[in-house]
Amino acid sequence: MISINLVVFLVLSSLTSNLIIVNCASQILKQNVDIDLSSYDKSNRSTNVFIRYLNLAEGNAVVNIRNVPNNQGFFVIQLHNLYANISLSTTPNLLPKTFITGTNIGLVQRDLSSTKTYQYYVQYREQPSFKILLALIVYEKTDPIPGGCNMIFNNEDAPYQLVSYNDNIIKVEMQPSFVNGYPCELNLAKLQMYQMYLYERNLDDSLYFDGILKMLTVENIRANGRLIPEPIGHPIVRRFFSAYPGTGRVYAVVATYKNYSSAYVPAATYACDISNWDENCVGPVTVGWKILCAIILFMGLFTCYFGHRFFKTQMFIFGFVFGGFISYVSASVADTLSVGESLGISLIFGFIYGAVWIVFWWRFGSPILSVFLPVAFIGYIASCIVFYAGVGDFQIFQSDINYWGIFFSILIPITVLLLIATMLANILACSVLGATAVTVAVDHYVGGNLHYIILNNIRRATVAHFNLAVTDPPFQYRDIVLTVLWLLLILTGVYAQLRQQRGKPPFPPPTLSSLRNNTERTPLLSGSNRSPNNSYSNA
Repeated sequence: MISINLVVFLVLSSLTSNLIIVNCASQILKQNVDIDLSSYDKSNRSTNVFIRYLNLAEGNAVVNIRNVPNNQGFFVIQLHNLYANISLSTTPNLLPKTFITGTNIGLVQRDLSSTKTYQYYVQYREQPSFKILLALIVYEKTDPIPGGCNMIFNNEDAPYQLVSYNDNIIKVEMQPSFVNGYPCELNLAKLQMYQMYLYERNLDDSLYFDGILKMLTVENIRANGRLIPEPIGHPIVRRFFSAYPGTGRVYAVVATYKNYSSAYVPAATYACDISNWDENCVGPVTVGWKILCAIILFMGLFTCYFGHRFFKTQMFIFGFVFGGFISYVSASVADTLSVGESLGISLIFGFIYGAVWIVFWWRFGSPILSVFLPVAFIGYIASCIVFYAGVGDFQIFQSDINYWGIFFSILIPITVLLLIATMLANILACSVLGATAVTVAVDHYVGGNLHYIILNNIRRATVAHFNLAVTDPPFQYRDIVLTVLWLLLILTGVYAQLRQQRGKPPFPPPTLSSLRNNTERTPLLSGSNRSPNNSYSNA
């Protein structure tokens, strides 16, 4: 009797729990989105894109796709959202290989039938309200299926891209496309990758969705995106990019076979954690970084306009920058220290190198040798600008031998040629270094990307796989304004220092030689001792 009662109790409990689950599910799935494909026109590809905006403030959603064209190839349904991970599934429950989760996701539906209604389930775990862009694109049987030759990702067909990033590099992965009637081993579909930048330091979701829409179809991708060169000796389904945190970009891939083409689901990233935008994507925000940028700003102004006049101070600054730069790069190559530890070591070695460079001038007093280091900075910055401006993305420079060979082929001749006029070269070096320091400091504050002119070169020397990374930097209105500021600082700095040098010797005498000259030329009568007027500061 007890066992019968127990069985009845368990059955009633099971039925009750199932009713509760069904009731909860009916409360969660509150939104129904209908997409009618009856307007599909095979001859007009612009009518084959169906767009909806969803607001998941009240629950999940079910997408019903009706009146699918019979005997057509396939469609790609995709979801895009800026703030939270969402799931797109072919079943109410997230079963293996039936769903994909992320911010830019999509699934493929093959073997279309006009008598069937296709249902997709949009689910999410985060509770705050956010907007979702839903897009559906219909393709012909002859078009390649994006990600149809998937061997790694979790779905049978993977039309999406997987994006990951760290402080220096962005990695984008995809799967090969399938051409109807041919085995995947042939890799007949050619993949071309494009990218498009969004506005710098702007997290407006309307701009985000506008960028996605501009990279949604094959025609729009080719019209709005910039074609990325293919890597040499590296899988085309895995691409690397230089990270510019805070500047959004959209990646799109076009699969082409003969005259037929299709588009992968576009992916977007800001290369930073946008949930903590002010701290991770906009800088400098910490007190330490603000103080450091302020010091760089004022020292840059001093060097730009008064560097040659205060020659010994300038010598220390150039020695400090050189020592700090070399030690920081060396510590980064070792990859055993944190950023803070690397900066601390670079500061210590910077002070040591600065002191050594002053002693060098005090002991030898050779203008050519002393100016060599400042002038080398001009050659270095010029080389960085050349590769930053687009040369670095040429396939030939994926080889480190070619990259560094051309880099020093630019640096060394510029350095040697400028040494012909030592005083002018030193004034120019002070203005260039000072203007660069000011621009870098302001660039951090306003959220530009010009400081990556130098940082990309450091990454090339220290970051693994960065030789395969596409730099292709953004150049938007902030960068244009900062470039004009940088050039004006150089020109006005050179002019100001040339005016200060009128009627003065090109270089001050080194201290040791001055002591020797004063000892040899001391007059017998102290009253007749007259020292020449030294126009340089003792600084």
